[in-house]
Amino acid sequence: MKIAIADDHNLMRAGFKSLLTALGHDVIAEVDDIPALAALMSDADVDLLVSDFDMPGGELLPLLEEIRLNQPHLKIIILTGLQYAAVFQQVLASQANVQGLLSKSVDPDVMQQAITTVSQGGQFIQQEISQLLQNSAHDLTKRERQVLNLLAIGRSNTEVANELFLSIKTVDSHRMNLMRKLEVRNIVQLIERARELGLTGL
Repeated sequence: MKIAIADDHNLMRAGFKSLLTALGHDVIAEVDDIPALAALMSDADVDLLVSDFDMPGGELLPLLEEIRLNQPHLKIIILTGLQYAAVFQQVLASQANVQGLLSKSVDPDVMQQAITTVSQGGQFIQQEISQLLQNSAHDLTKRERQVLNLLAIGRSNTEVANELFLSIKTVDSHRMNLMRKLEVRNIVQLIERARELGLTGL
């Protein structure tokens, strides 16, 4: 697997290159900012991009969304030293279709698990990040969780309203609040995000 590393810290790039090489992977390129990443990905033949989330020269996610349009089969793992649930939610909600989300303190065996999973078409979210997302300020009310669970099994707004003895307007309000809290734009993303975070039990 041909891997490119993007990180603005020389020490981090060197460390991850050493780790990935030791795991038997071929690191073919390294870049240290957003413009360099854009230039690299417009030309290089890369199977997997391992990128820091916060780099100089621009915003990562819009660039990744653009890259994704031209390279739908590219695998992307984002590494971050940040510990904010909102950042992780932003990554997962983007159209970049990020397959891996890891902290920079990741252990070698977890990194290998992530690479194996994403190379096979799966998604890998480090356990500590997944836990942080579940424990973050999703502050869903009991009623919102009831609505969410019914939406997740395919119920329409009218059916949810009938089952919970609510008005359709109230159900729609709950749905909009759920989308706002989970930072998604439509019902499909809402259900996907809820399942990713273990909020539906499905």
